[in-house]
Amino acid sequence: MSAGTRATFRAALDVDAAVSPRFAAQTTRQITQALLG
Repeated sequence: MSAGTRATFRAALDVDAAVSPRFAAQTTRQITQALLG
């Protein structure tokens, strides 16, 4: 893997790590509302 590809891959992982908790919390809220609704 070239250095550029590795850097791009690492950046994508950083974005995923930043977004995932927020996305998971949002999804959990939606599921909870659907169950309680």
